[in-house]
Amino acid sequence: MQVGDLTILWRGESVEVSREGAIVATGRWRDGVLGERSGSLDETGDDSALWQAIESAIRQDEDAIIASATAKAFDARGVDVTQIDWMLSLTPLERLAALETHTRSIVRLLGDASVD
Repeated sequence: MQVGDLTILWRGESVEVSREGAIVATGRWRDGVLGERSGSLDETGDDSALWQAIESAIRQDEDAIIASATAKAFDARGVDVTQIDWMLSLTPLERLAALETHTRSIVRLLGDASVD
């Protein structure tokens, strides 16, 4: 992504900022904030506006990724199909094992509820 003449490479937690192919700054993306920043983005030393613009660009990119993933999770009727897709990706034996695990969890929850 581009912010002015800066190229931003965002890979999960790692952020690299380059200008004309040379890395000029790095940072760590966590919890919607760009921290552990190092390097200089501007010759004047006043980088705060540029760092804010980079954070905003990453947030927009992150929002687009989340929106895309969410859109794929629901069918035309609004039904969340992620669990259905996951279950269909399993073999019959794996489906049975998952069902048994969930059944044990429900029984355990019901047992805990009856104690109260």
